[in-house]
Amino acid sequence: MSISLNIIGQRIVTKRKIVKLSQVQLADRVGISDRTLSKIENGYDLKLSLLLAICDALNIETAELLSENNSNASSLSDESRLQIDSHLNAIRKLLAD
Repeated sequence: MSISLNIIGQRIVTKRKIVKLSQVQLADRVGISDRTLSKIENGYDLKLSLLLAICDALNIETAELLSENNSNASSLSDESRLQIDSHLNAIRKLLAD
């Protein structure tokens, strides 16, 4: 699987607008500056811990942002979604420790 940070950033913008949050509001929920969020949305940088926090704040599955096809995780098989979620939950657990 290969997806650019630019595409992930565009998907974050789309989801943020769907839930009617400004950059400042989402940045506050994630615990980062709106400038940092702007860089993420423009595809310059994205740490895994921030990706997970953004997904939590937007109440979406991480697979939805990482899917290669369209901006929709429904194109992934159930097995692939479970596998991605399992890996990300393990990473969340490691980050919490």
